[in-house]
Order: sequence, then C-alpha cells, then structure tokens
Amino acid sequence: MATHFNEVIDSFHSIIMDKREIPESLEVMWLEKAVAELSVKTSPIEYNKELREFKSDIGQYVVDTLALLMKSYYVSREISKNNKIASIVGRDISVNGSNGLQKYSKEEYDTIKIEISEMIANLTTPDIN
Repeated sequence: MATHFNEVIDSFHSIIMDKREIPESLEVMWLEKAVAELSVKTSPIEYNKELREFKSDIGQYVVDTLALLMKSYYVSREISKNNKIASIVGRDISVNGSNGLQKYSKEEYDTIKIEISEMIANLTTPDIN
C-alpha cells in the first residue's frame, strides 16, 4: 500500500508545538521540498503531487525523516519571523527582549539539522549483518 501525504503531515504535526493552524499550501510546499532534498541525499523518492501519495510504502523511518525536514523549514521560517519582530523600532514603539527567543529558535534549528544528518546517514548506510 502506498504512503499518503497525510501520514507525513501527521508525523510533522506530532513533532511541532504550534497552536496556530499552518496553511495546507505551506505544508504541501514543505513536503515537496523535503522529498526533493531527501531524494538528492539518498535515493529518488517517487511522489505523485496530484494524488498526494508516494508510489509505494516508504516506511515509518522515511516518513519521520521527511517530517523532520519539514520541521526544519518551519523553524527556519519562525527564526526569520522572530528576526523581523526583533528589528521593529520606531519613534513611538520599540520591540526588544526577544533575544532569548531567537537564541532558542537557533539552537532548536541546529539540533534539528544534526538529527536530520544522522537520520539520512542511517538511510544511506548499509546494514552490517
């Protein structure tokens, strides 16, 4: 049975904590980027955009790797948003004190990138039996 778009999205939502709803169009874009990135770093993954499913069952580990790649795009977007908020300064308003938030977001992003590298290495390293 082929893996469906929703399985990756469910995995993605299980690893982020956001009360705001993320637009589906953004999730679709992040999934397509994740598929492309993982396909370049491992072996091609066949994904049908119209049917929103993979050609075959890609397995839970690949689903989770794609979800983590999507989280990296999500956190990158949050860092960008935080940087924009931190730079709001005007005659009557100044927003500051978000350095802790920026630091936390950057640390989370760095941790995610390390975890992605490890997961991709596991996908590309043959089993030793």
